[in-house]
Amino acid sequence: MKVKNILIASVALLGFVSCEKSEGVSSVLPSDNIIRVSAGVTATRAGVETSNLAEFGLFVNHDVDTNYTYSNVKVTKAETVWNTSEMMLWKNATDLVAFTAYAPRKVGFNPNNPNTTITVLTEQITEASLIASDFLFCSGKLSPGNQGTQGMISTIWTKSCM
Repeated sequence: MKVKNILIASVALLGFVSCEKSEGVSSVLPSDNIIRVSAGVTATRAGVETSNLAEFGLFVNHDVDTNYTYSNVKVTKAETVWNTSEMMLWKNATDLVAFTAYAPRKVGFNPNNPNTTITVLTEQITEASLIASDFLFCSGKLSPGNQGTQGMISTIWTKSCM
């Protein structure tokens, strides 16, 4: 009789646990918590387009835990995938983080420094000189677990985001 009662209790408990799991809210944050990046250019004033954007700089600011803050990380494109020069991780799916992306990437650039200089070529005749003079800047805030972000920082540069 005891074995039968224990078996019935175990089956009931298993059913309760499985119901709890299926009713929970699932996170859209990647299981490895790695920050992934996508980028695109829809309209700029010069020559940069999604096809010729090769790299940019990325800042991720986590206000609560600086262990998850990253400064001027180099982001490069390999065919259609964007790769970061260092592994960046989300702390969790709910904390709001700020990001700043810019191109072309410059070592030592600080978007919070009002004295930061941006070099623009005086002669912009060739495609290369146009691209070199097209400074792209985009910033925003996101919670990585929100539907639609799926743990990805997406930078789409438009005229309004420069």
